[in-house]
Parts: sequence; C-alpha cells; structure tokens
Amino acid sequence: SVNKFTVALPTAAVTAAPLASFAATQDDDYVYGAVAAPGGLGLAAGLGVLAIITAAVPVLLSPGEEAFNEMRDRDEGKWRK
Repeated sequence: SVNKFTVALPTAAVTAAPLASFAATQDDDYVYGAVAAPGGLGLAAGLGVLAIITAAVPVLLSPGEEAFNEMRDRDEGKWRK
C-alpha cells in the first residue's frame, strides 16, 4: 500500500508552487488603496451591454409583428379558401 503522505506531499507542493511565485513578487512602488482591475472586466462589461441590447430586440420588433398580425387578419379571406 502507498503511504498517504507519499502522494499528498508532492500534490501539495505542485499545487502551492504557483502561489509561492505570487508571494515572491513584490512591487516596491505599490500604492495602497489603488485599484488594478483585471483585463477581463472590460470584456464582462461589454458582454453585459450586449445582453441588454439583445434583450431589447423583441421590444424593437414588436411594431412590425403587430403590423403583420393586422395584415394577416385583414387578408385572411383572400388566401385561405
């Protein structure tokens, strides 16, 4: 049987290695209270705006649908005989 620590120790070391590299880098010119937004924040905001615009499409197309329904009701006797 394999000792649990034999498997757990290398797994913990591999998992913690990227965290150690973040801890090793330290900026001396860091301004406390400064906000550094991640690059994906702009993408998320853009997709949010796109979702809102997409949700507005049915509202923008509703006058055309109402006109279509009026024409269909008006011309119902001409085409369905």
